[in-house]
Amino acid sequence: MKGLKRTFWWSFTAAIAVRLIVAFQTEGYAHPDELFQVIEPAYGMATGWWVPTWEWAAGLRHPLLPALWSILLRACGLLGIPHPFGTARVVFVISGIAASVSVGLAAVLTHALSRRSALGLAVGGLAAIGGPFAYFGVHPLSESLSTPLIMGVLAIAFLRSGTAWAVALGYLATVAFSFRFQSSVLIAPAILAAAVRNSTLRVRPIAVGLALGTLQFAAIDWGYWGAPFRSALEYFRFNIASGGSAFFGVQPWHFAIESISRLVGLIPFSAIVLGWLAFFFAWRKSDWRERILWATCTLFVGLHAAIPHKEDRFMIPVLLPLAITAALCFNRLFALKTLRAAAGALVLALAVSLGLGLYQTNWRYAGRELRETHALGQDPSLGARIILCGMYPSLTGGQFYLANPRPFLIVAEIEPCIEALMQRSASGEVVTLGFFREQRPVFDKLALTQEFRVATQHCRRSSIRQGGETGVRLDCIERGPGH
Repeated sequence: MKGLKRTFWWSFTAAIAVRLIVAFQTEGYAHPDELFQVIEPAYGMATGWWVPTWEWAAGLRHPLLPALWSILLRACGLLGIPHPFGTARVVFVISGIAASVSVGLAAVLTHALSRRSALGLAVGGLAAIGGPFAYFGVHPLSESLSTPLIMGVLAIAFLRSGTAWAVALGYLATVAFSFRFQSSVLIAPAILAAAVRNSTLRVRPIAVGLALGTLQFAAIDWGYWGAPFRSALEYFRFNIASGGSAFFGVQPWHFAIESISRLVGLIPFSAIVLGWLAFFFAWRKSDWRERILWATCTLFVGLHAAIPHKEDRFMIPVLLPLAITAALCFNRLFALKTLRAAAGALVLALAVSLGLGLYQTNWRYAGRELRETHALGQDPSLGARIILCGMYPSLTGGQFYLANPRPFLIVAEIEPCIEALMQRSASGEVVTLGFFREQRPVFDKLALTQEFRVATQHCRRSSIRQGGETGVRLDCIERGPGH
């Protein structure tokens, strides 16, 4: 046990050191969904200002994860931390700490199952410096934030004993499911196998933990959406029953496998594939935990290969389990003295590849756009409502980065913008419209029409920049019908 603790703390320390560097150098986001699935709704819970995306309008997301972040955002406000960029830095740091726990647990699992501390430290060290693990680890994507819980479930199921741990196993599983529904694919087989094969983890306390977590899941859904289990049911209905995810693009089955290669790089991907294949030569000597890990990773990748819509980030939760699986399978071959001489060279090649991946990552993706959005939000001459035309929400950062309580509408199409202008209220308020990107030529054409000139006769025109592109800004005094 002392050796496992040493493995955890060495790996955790290395991981947190790298992630703190990344957290303080990162600006922007790794993927828009970290904002609009997690941080933007959390900001709405904390302040009442936010831009709901279609997923939240349709009730497809469970509120637990953003609710937890909203507590942190409130605390940042009370402590006077500058918003939004100081707050974002705190979010990156907390996410990095959680991700470092994942790395430590991956090292412990490898050490315990292989009975080789060097192998555990190798996995922990590679995951600590690895580009995808470090970069995505500091970003609050649901895939990244569910990974520590997944690794915790695997560690308890495979290594721990006793009633308290069994209850914790069931409860953590439901929290991981709340964070990201696909987590169930990685944790359900481990829980079932532990209930059958791990005689020290009894079925009844596991069931108690599952029941407590399920009640919490249902209660939060009921309180937020008005019905228990609504988020999971709506998610299943939209993505599975009606095939709605295909609306966002359909990729071939092998896209899921290619995603792993794009995330980790060619050399680590090759090692993962070879380790996965090595299982067929080493499975007779493997124990039930190694077999469950291998089968779980295969099931996760296989199911994602079968669904129509795929993205690289969907593979983030399986990266550490795949790394553990590959290490354990290689360990069986090392034990047979077939690859022992090449072990050091392999670890060195993996370290160089993963380190280069971290170095080559764009740590400031969309950072300029978010700063310009914030600058727009702090302009005292803004109207009572802000409507950005021709912009996607992902390039604005929402209310979190605008940091302005004014109603904020972001639409990619031109029609809602023109409708908002044409159907003006009698309030006499000022509405600020921005036309960006491909909508700029549309604006130039509209400016030639009599109807648009009449509608904008009380508007002040100026220029605005977003991500280096110049757009048109209109500050319009709204007038009622007949004015």
